[in-house]
Amino acid sequence: MRRRKWALRRDIPQDQPEEHGGTHIALFLKWCFIKGWAGKLHLDEEPEAVAAVISGTMPATEFAFGLQFQRTPNSAAEQSR
Repeated sequence: MRRRKWALRRDIPQDQPEEHGGTHIALFLKWCFIKGWAGKLHLDEEPEAVAAVISGTMPATEFAFGLQFQRTPNSAAEQSR
């Protein structure tokens, strides 16, 4: 419970690099890719990157943060139409 409380607090140290905030999401993302749960968007647009994350040649954090800066807020919505 103590760890959960720390994770829910908003006073996470400010001197931490941005990548530290994405570590858990990236780990989950890699696990989903390994299980075969990559979405159609990723499989259609960047199959090599998905394969690289699965094989470990691309860090999942690099994949996740790369998406953050490559996509606009509406690009995913446009793809789903």
